[in-house]
Amino acid sequence: LWPLQFHRVAAAISFFGFLIAFLAMLHFRDRTDPPSKKYWDWAGSFGILWGLAGLVIQPLLGIWYMYSIFAHQNQAFANIMTGPRAWEMLMMIGFLSLLVVTASVYFIERREHLLVKLGRHDIRNVFRALAIVAGVAGFILVQPAWLGGIMQFDPGTWANPLGLMYYKHIAILVLIVIGTLIIGIDLLVLRGRRDEEWGNLSRASWAAALIAGVLGSWIVIVMGYVRESARSPWLFYKIVPVPGGQTYPTPVPPHQIFVVWMFALGLAFAVFWFTSRVTSYHPEQEEKV
Repeated sequence: LWPLQFHRVAAAISFFGFLIAFLAMLHFRDRTDPPSKKYWDWAGSFGILWGLAGLVIQPLLGIWYMYSIFAHQNQAFANIMTGPRAWEMLMMIGFLSLLVVTASVYFIERREHLLVKLGRHDIRNVFRALAIVAGVAGFILVQPAWLGGIMQFDPGTWANPLGLMYYKHIAILVLIVIGTLIIGIDLLVLRGRRDEEWGNLSRASWAAALIAGVLGSWIVIVMGYVRESARSPWLFYKIVPVPGGQTYPTPVPPHQIFVVWMFALGLAFAVFWFTSRVTSYHPEQEEKV
């Protein structure tokens, strides 16, 4: 239970960080006065940092959680790792990889002008190298372990040499290190100099933050779906079966999950959006509002 709870906390931190970044980018686009643009640029960067911080913690907690599933619910583990639900894990890890790459692109573009002005071409090159390495790691992570069968060890399946778990473990650790390095460089090395650049947001960094916000919100529902479908055909493992038997792997049909999630996401979006508009025009006077 504890691995799952810690994983949920990290996911919540990441979710709201990326959601703030998404909303901040929308506000940045519809504001025209410099103070507001500076504020929402800062808010977007703040959200990306929190989102990335929660994101890099999740794989470590996820490995702990998966080990618990392996130890106590081996059939559920087999479903999502070597069985018919393995494609869901590939989709989830694909979103995670894309998020790290997108965040890397954001920091490359967002800090470009500042790094050139400071003459820190070394950091600039490090950011670019990290984005490339993150892309390679993501490519390894989305490789299926096998093709041509439902289960990994079914007769006639083809083992993908790039899909070995050994490579995937290395790749996920690489993404964790990359995310940690990006956060460390931005907070420690560039601390105190970032304030000079707020408001000068390039189109590429704006788009990267917006995409990260969408991906960061979407990956949460994918994680939840993977967790629930892994227990199929059980609602409570080997205690209460899923209603409807094998019709669908989760307690309710996937399209209903999607509708409920979109409603919840829309509600969260609306609350943040309308609340933030109170101080969006003159953020420097927010204490007076």
